[in-house]
Amino acid sequence: MKKAFLFLLMMAVCGNAFAQVEREPAEKTSDYWVYVRLEDRSGVTTADDAGRSKAGDVVAVLPVTPQHIPSETEKKEWMIFKTSLTQAQRNSLLDNWEEIQTDKTTFEIPKEYYEDTAKRAEFLEGARVVSVASATEISKTVDSKTVNVYRVSATYESDKHIAYRKNKLDTSKLGVPVKVGLVAEKIDASKIKTSVKTSADLSKYELKRKFYAYVQRPLKIVSNKIVGPAFAETVSTCNKSGEDYNNITLWEDAKDGDLVTATSQETLELYNDDGALSDKIVIDGSTTNSSYYMKVTAPTAERHNGTFGSGATITYTTSLINETIISIEDNYTIFEWITISGMTADDWTTNNFISLGDANSYITIRYNLIGNTNLSSSKSIGSCIGLGSFGSATNILIYRNIIANVSANNVQGIFLGATGNPTSAYVYNNTVYNLDNGVGTDVGISCQDESFTCSNN
Repeated sequence: MKKAFLFLLMMAVCGNAFAQVEREPAEKTSDYWVYVRLEDRSGVTTADDAGRSKAGDVVAVLPVTPQHIPSETEKKEWMIFKTSLTQAQRNSLLDNWEEIQTDKTTFEIPKEYYEDTAKRAEFLEGARVVSVASATEISKTVDSKTVNVYRVSATYESDKHIAYRKNKLDTSKLGVPVKVGLVAEKIDASKIKTSVKTSADLSKYELKRKFYAYVQRPLKIVSNKIVGPAFAETVSTCNKSGEDYNNITLWEDAKDGDLVTATSQETLELYNDDGALSDKIVIDGSTTNSSYYMKVTAPTAERHNGTFGSGATITYTTSLINETIISIEDNYTIFEWITISGMTADDWTTNNFISLGDANSYITIRYNLIGNTNLSSSKSIGSCIGLGSFGSATNILIYRNIIANVSANNVQGIFLGATGNPTSAYVYNNTVYNLDNGVGTDVGISCQDESFTCSNN
């Protein structure tokens, strides 16, 4: 009788254990193509260098689908292998190294805005102000009129880009020859070993950057003067049969750099032949000028006609928290004729569709179609196009964009932070329509300073 009782007790315990296993299934895996940089590449400045991939950095992780087949161009740039990963493993490989920094600034807010408690709180939150040291009412002349404003001294937070990726892949553990090109065999995920970068890694990057900036680059400049290289526009294609690159991130990583010394203007033509792209993009790491810069566009036949569902499209569906779908940090970048729509996320409190560096200049955003987003009543979007709150941005051009049909909390179609710089931004001929879900405060165009030029919107 005792043996029978013990047997039944053991079966009950085991049954509970097996039931527990069933209630906690292993996280689902999917097949991906992993693109790995095998060499260090240096920028001219420390800020540029942080935007350039290094040896061991995973540049992209793309699903194994008919839309994403490694191209012949890509096989000459990265080591590419196939593996099965969970979503968490994929995200870990793609983590950027960013840190929150604080800085002090002085800006001005119109009196009627500052003295409205709700509006003041909304502005300070959107500008990531953590503390206000002082606020003094002053009078100033704007367009021959006297206006009253508050001059505010404050401390605010911003994200500092430290390195292209936080984690580096140990390619020696993959069990295959480490070389540029497509790896024939599928790599078991257990062989994918990463480590968090350290200050020693940053020191190594900085040493190589200085060697490039102070030794190699001057020699190249002298050589250019002797040979006299001509201007060259390099046009690459994406999202079509016979494409050069599978997505914008891969193109940007392959083409960013010292474009001035290389005398190269890099253009990506985005097609809609293979459907919408799901790509989180950072354009950063290049030295540019008015002749040599990065440009993302769509050829004439691939452009939207003003309605969603048309033209070359980016639809990012992975959850984001306090991030940006398209972040543009390089001076003189042009981003045009792209449809960006259908975004979904867990939390959109301060996210942007397009975010511009608050210390960058001569960035042009034009002819884009943005929106067609329906989030639940508990979710928010920071702005569809956002220029950083403080900093020294100059000659930012935002014109002839359509921003429409965005249902979320606290939507701002175009947000321009306070700078007090009269040449910081020009916003004109944009159409902003139907930004509302009945909850929170929705704003078409938010100009936080009289110095911005906003007209004909």
